[in-house]
Amino acid sequence: MALLFNPATTVPVKFYMSSIEAAASSFAIQASTAPVHAKDEIEGVIATLAGNPGAGLIVMPDLFNTVNRDLIIAMAARSRVPAIYFVRAFTDSGGLISYGPDFAEQYPQAAEYIERARSQGTFRSKCQSKYR
Repeated sequence: MALLFNPATTVPVKFYMSSIEAAASSFAIQASTAPVHAKDEIEGVIATLAGNPGAGLIVMPDLFNTVNRDLIIAMAARSRVPAIYFVRAFTDSGGLISYGPDFAEQYPQAAEYIERARSQGTFRSKCQSKYR
């Protein structure tokens, strides 16, 4: 299992690795990093995984991966490498599965929460409390 990311555009993977390695070891899987710096390196990572039966890809939260979403999805599908993505937009574009939040769903929920608190009089911003 490889974690695809660009070190220049993502949160340092070291923050994720201990959790991922612990989970992987419980399934007798080895996790490795697959840093890429350019679009053309994506194909090499996925081709390497395709040659390993049972290999998979975790596409990390990363602007680089978002920009190259269609390429990553197409390469993983063509190479028959199962991939899990960090946000639903990848699965909406044809990716296998995602584990991240649905941001489009969160905004209306936040607005509903704020409206409910405001209408019940339980919502006070720091600014409102300070100047009343």
